[in-house]
Parts: sequence; structure tokens; C-alpha cells
Amino acid sequence: STQYLLNKGDTVFSTLIGNIFRRIKTQAAASDLIFLKGSGDGFLSVFQTVPAAFSVAATFLETPIHPEIQVRMALHWGAVKIISNGDVVGTEVSRVFQVEKVSIEDRVEPATSKEPFPSANRILATTQALQRLEPAAQARFRPAGKFRLKGFDKFGELWVWQKVEDWKSRF
Repeated sequence: STQYLLNKGDTVFSTLIGNIFRRIKTQAAASDLIFLKGSGDGFLSVFQTVPAAFSVAATFLETPIHPEIQVRMALHWGAVKIISNGDVVGTEVSRVFQVEKVSIEDRVEPATSKEPFPSANRILATTQALQRLEPAAQARFRPAGKFRLKGFDKFGELWVWQKVEDWKSRF
């Protein structure tokens, strides 16, 4: 988003940010929304359930917010602490930020799938999140492999969903 701001200007950027916030807050699943804030070049949203978080995230892949904007999203399930100013903190918050920004260079064990690992327009899910989705939602994801997460000792097994037409159209 920083590069987009520099290229397009703050009015266009502010409108885009407003559209993203509105999309998140107007979804039916927003009734499960606990916390939402802009976080530098992205957003952090905390939901009571993984299916609610997934249904909101899926809208950004199914109907992009803007044709020039690519997204990287992460789904994780874990305990967070809500502090006095209403912010959320904790190890699981750090973990989800690390999951969101992994790249192919962070992979320590390849996936069983031969499909490419997308750098954008994807949802990455941890095993903890995937296990809390309904089978139909789980079926959208494919194994991405094990990844090194900065600041964590154990490697994380990740799953990826990118709309099939997105990666197939590149080959």
C-alpha cells in the first residue's frame, strides 16, 4: 500500500482504505468481528470464529477491491490478549503477521503439490485455522509446505488458497 500511495496520491489511497474497511464491516460475518485496525501496509482483524474470518477474506479473492491491488491474507487460530486501549497483542498476533508475509525463500519443506507458490492474491492458513473450517472450505486449500516463521522455533505447516483461474492463467 505504501507504493500505491506514492503512485496514486493520498485521496485515492484513503478512498481505497475506506472501501476495505466498509467491505469488512458490512459482511454478515462481521457480527463475529472483535477487532479491526490498519497496521502499516495492511489490516489486522480478529474474529470469534475462523469460518467468519474466512468468509470475509474470501470476498477479497472472489471480488477484488480494486483491479490494481493484490492481497496477501493469513488465517490463524489462537489466543490473543485485548489490552486496555482495545488493541490485541500476543504470540498469536505475531505469528499471523509472520504467516502473512512468508515467501518461497522461507519454505524449509516443499509441499506435495507441484503447483506454484503464489506471492500475492492468496490466503495462507495455518493447520490450527484449517481444522476449524467446514470441509467445503478446507477443500479450497492445498498444502503449501513447511515454512520458517521469523521469531518462532518450530516450522509452520501452511495451506494456500488462490483462485484456480489465477494461477492456471499464468501457464
